[in-house]
Amino acid sequence: PILIDSVVSPTESEYEQSDNIESAISSPTTITTTVTTSAMNLKSLLKTSTTPKNLTRRVMFDPLALLLDAAVVGELDLVRKAAKEVENPSQPNDEGLTALHNAVCASNFECVKFLVEFGCDINFADNDGWTPLHCAASCNNTPMVQFLVEHGACIYATTIRDNETAAEKCEEEEENYATCSQYLL
Repeated sequence: PILIDSVVSPTESEYEQSDNIESAISSPTTITTTVTTSAMNLKSLLKTSTTPKNLTRRVMFDPLALLLDAAVVGELDLVRKAAKEVENPSQPNDEGLTALHNAVCASNFECVKFLVEFGCDINFADNDGWTPLHCAASCNNTPMVQFLVEHGACIYATTIRDNETAAEKCEEEEENYATCSQYLL
């Protein structure tokens, strides 16, 4: 009988030395296949097949998925790289969220600044009508709100379900409510 055993072996740098997402995805993974056979089948195997080789394959990730995820976790270098690789950096996911929404909601100011300067649509509304400004206001993140407004965010945009502006999304029970809501009024 012939026994085929495959083992996937990540390289050391892929997991043990990985400091960020980009280095982990750019490291090759080795797939080793071992063939065990009886002496009788070995002659037949050698005639019809070559010796199994170590295969190295690179996994490619969708640049949009990388952009959306990197914006959430604040990986600015990966955001820069992925933004250049996507056709439209304002392209949303299935819920209508863009990388800018993700960066704003996660309070990753440097990513927000880059995405706005890169040309992302600052007024893009998700499937519920929330713009990045609504997201910043709902967290009472006054510096983020100010930055977005200074760069063209519409303070009059309303959500679909409750027809509320960003000012109405400020959280009364949370810190910085007064400054954030006053700025938007």
